[in-house]
Amino acid sequence: MVETALTPDVRRELFTDILGWEQYSWAWISARNSPHAPWQAERAKLRTETGIADDALDAWLAGFTIRPMPNLRRSDTQTRGSRSYIRSATQGDFLHSIRTAEMPQGVEFDYAMTAHNDYLAELYTFAVSRPGSLAGRISEAQKGWWRRRVFGTPATDHEIMRAVGMTPEAQIRFIAMAPGLFTWPQINDAVAAAAAYNVA
Repeated sequence: MVETALTPDVRRELFTDILGWEQYSWAWISARNSPHAPWQAERAKLRTETGIADDALDAWLAGFTIRPMPNLRRSDTQTRGSRSYIRSATQGDFLHSIRTAEMPQGVEFDYAMTAHNDYLAELYTFAVSRPGSLAGRISEAQKGWWRRRVFGTPATDHEIMRAVGMTPEAQIRFIAMAPGLFTWPQINDAVAAAAAYNVA
């Protein structure tokens, strides 16, 4: 339901502007001598992005071995320059290219890195159930996107404090909790805790 509510422009903010997520068709990029212009263009785009010459690209691609991770069919991650690459065959067969600095690290995010809809589903789950853990694994830009676009909360911690109208004393306690908050129930609980701490 959350995913279908996102407009193409809102999705583009996350996947293109923030994550820089590119998806390359494996069939297209692995066909070195394809007669099809779109296939040639896809392979050329990957060569430009990676800086790998055409005669060396096949050897590099051969390193992306699909293996049956728990409930997944994907390769290990390979990093080149500022980007990380993963081959996933869970929804079609694609080589995913993502800005390394934007990728949440940890085996619990393996499933998220297999497709756009998996990324949305996994991070949504963490934002609701383990917000503090997620907040420490994603960039401020991603955190702001999830807050504004998915949960309808202020993008930054200072905007949250302005929105709820906290006293300066309560803000000291609240600011320690704020980095791990996404939803209004989480924020409201933290505001109440900060206020109670201040009274005590």
